[in-house]
Amino acid sequence: MKPTSIDFYIELVVRNNKVLKVVVSGRNPDLNGKFVCIKGLTVPDILNHSERLKNPIDNSKGILKDISWSEAIDTAAEHLDGIIENS
Repeated sequence: MKPTSIDFYIELVVRNNKVLKVVVSGRNPDLNGKFVCIKGLTVPDILNHSERLKNPIDNSKGILKDISWSEAIDTAAEHLDGIIENS
């Protein structure tokens, strides 16, 4: 379950590693099982979309290229170090 900004939780119904639907639950009886915002309703569509990116991509040379997670983290850390040094 993931808490949201107005004190209710969403549960993802998953089968065969695919999100099927979103269910509202949690501590707020006025909302439980009744209301999900549009962002919450679209979670299955977003997670299951055929064009969803599942790996980091480098675009530093103007060409999209798949990279490893460790390379992406190292690159981000280098950029953050540069920002810290220049501030």
